[in-house]
Amino acid sequence: MASISGTGRSSTDYYEAALYGVVERTRQLTLRQLIKQPGIRGIHRVTCYYAHGQARHSVATLTHTRSAIMLNCIYEGLFDQSPLMHSLSELEYERFCQVLHQVHFDRLAHQDNIPLNAPVIWQLERAAGQYIHAVMMTPTAPPMPYSALVNAIDAYMPQAIKPIPK
Repeated sequence: MASISGTGRSSTDYYEAALYGVVERTRQLTLRQLIKQPGIRGIHRVTCYYAHGQARHSVATLTHTRSAIMLNCIYEGLFDQSPLMHSLSELEYERFCQVLHQVHFDRLAHQDNIPLNAPVIWQLERAAGQYIHAVMMTPTAPPMPYSALVNAIDAYMPQAIKPIPK
């Protein structure tokens, strides 16, 4: 990991704080709070952080309930934090989850060697039951297995990563 000069903190620490800051500023419930709600089968969340401020940071939460699979996208500072809502088909959801299973998402650590000057950072989180796991990556030429995650997000939930210029 790259180190922030003189602080003893890694770039992972820095970006993790920035990503969770986006979730807080957009007034999103935590995954732990969401997964406890009745009827929730699973939750996935993609948080996008644009380090150079070229686009609005965003939080996209994919909620799988007994009756629907919904993707709620929130852009920091737009629409009074009201989500843009999109639905996913059962097939799209299953294919997305299949990729996570194939790359052993639940055992993945954050991507190594994320540079401090990375223009975009994504964090993908998954919650089911009492289990929550997060993986941080850069979508710009990531190594395997992170490239498979980037491609799955792009293929099955492109609305989650759509940059909105400031």
